[in-house]
Amino acid sequence: MANEVTAILPQFTVKYTPAPIEITNEAQLKQAITDYAAKYKDLVVTEDTLADTKSVRAEMRKVVTELDANRKRVKKGYNQPLNDFETRIKSLKATINQVIEPIDQGIKDLEDKQREQRLLTVKALIDKMAPNYGVAASDIEINPEWLNKSISHKKLLDSIAGTMTAIKTEHDRIATEELSVRKYAEANGQQSEGWVAQVSAGVELVEIFKRIDQAVIRQKEAAEQKRKAEEAAAAVKKMKQKQIGSKTVDTETGELVNVVPDLIETRLRILGTQQQLQALKQYMDDSDIEYEYLKEV
Repeated sequence: MANEVTAILPQFTVKYTPAPIEITNEAQLKQAITDYAAKYKDLVVTEDTLADTKSVRAEMRKVVTELDANRKRVKKGYNQPLNDFETRIKSLKATINQVIEPIDQGIKDLEDKQREQRLLTVKALIDKMAPNYGVAASDIEINPEWLNKSISHKKLLDSIAGTMTAIKTEHDRIATEELSVRKYAEANGQQSEGWVAQVSAGVELVEIFKRIDQAVIRQKEAAEQKRKAEEAAAAVKKMKQKQIGSKTVDTETGELVNVVPDLIETRLRILGTQQQLQALKQYMDDSDIEYEYLKEV
C-alpha cells in the first residue's frame, strides 16, 4: 500500500536561479557615505552649533531612510517568487494532510485498543503469579515497559517475577524489623506501636533503637525530677506541721493532718436486679468498702 501511494506521484524537482542584486555606483556610494560619516564623526554639540548639528542629523537620517527604503523594495520583490512557491507547496501539503489526519486517528485508536489489551494481559499475569511469590497483586505497580508491543513474553515474565521478588524481600525485611522494634520497645517499657510505624516510614533500625534509648533516658530523667519535686513538697509540708500529743496539726490552717475517719458498721437488706446488685458490688470494690454476705437466719 505504501509503494502504491509513492508510485502515483510523478518525479518532480524544484528549479530556481537566485537573481543577482546589484547596486549601481556601489563603490562611489560607499566612498561618499564613508567620507560623509567621517566628516561629522567627532562633531561637538554646543549652544552655538546646536541648530547646525540638528540639521546635519536630519540630513544623515534622510540618507539612512533612503538606503533602507531601497533595501525593503528589493527584498519585497526578491521574496515574491519564494512566497508564491511556498503558497503552492502548502496547498499541495494540505490536500495530503486532509487524508493523513483521519488515518492518524484510526492508527491511534487501534494502538490504544491494543495497549489496553496488553494491560489486561499483564494484570492477568500479575494475578496469576502473585500468590507464588507471596505478594498481593495490588502491591505490584505496572511498569510502562510491560505494555510495550516489542517486549517478548519471556522478558515480561522475568521482569514481573523480579519485581515481585523485590517486593517480597522488602516485605520480609519490614516484618522482621518491626518485630525487632516491638520487642526492643516493650523490653524498655515503651508502647511499641509508634516505634513500629517508623519502620514502614523508612527510618533505619539502628536509628529507631537510638530514639527508643533516648526516650527511656528522658522518661527516667522526668521520673527523677518528679520524685525530687515530691520529696521537696513533702519536706515543705512537714515544716508547716506541728505534733500536739498524738495528733498532727497544720500550723497555717489549724486543721488536723492525716486524720483517719471512723469506720461505721451497718446492716442492710438490699433488693434489686442481678445487674443492679453487680453494679453495687463493683462500686463497693472500687471504693474499698468492706462487706460480707450474711446467711439467712
